[in-house]
Amino acid sequence: MTKKKSNSLSVFLRIEGIVLIIAVLLIVVPAFLPKVLGYQTYHVVSGSMEPELSVDDLIIVRKAGEYSVGDVVVYRSGRMSVVHRIVSADEKTVVTKGDANNAADAPISPSDIDGRVVCSIPKAGVVVDFLRTPLGVVI
Repeated sequence: MTKKKSNSLSVFLRIEGIVLIIAVLLIVVPAFLPKVLGYQTYHVVSGSMEPELSVDDLIIVRKAGEYSVGDVVVYRSGRMSVVHRIVSADEKTVVTKGDANNAADAPISPSDIDGRVVCSIPKAGVVVDFLRTPLGVVI
């Protein structure tokens, strides 16, 4: 291999390495840093919030002092977390509905809400879930 080809290859590998590091940081930082700063991350697993949120999106959620009609929130329903939009609210109850659903959900207590969606990263949920597995941690 000539010196010119060798230099071109090493430049390419450096650029490829930098791109890979940036890509990993764009996924890892939103997945793990938010907990330190009071945020939580969730992986969207249904299409009930299409087109705003899609399956496999990563959403970042933060607890708020109060919630308003129109806010997209995550709340607990039994052992599941649900991400839907608030369609009505008073001091004691909040009613939510998935944007793609025909009917509203049963009323919930404001204390059931984990937080308001502040950001979403399309399709990053799958990668973050993998990085949280033993194999993902090793890689």
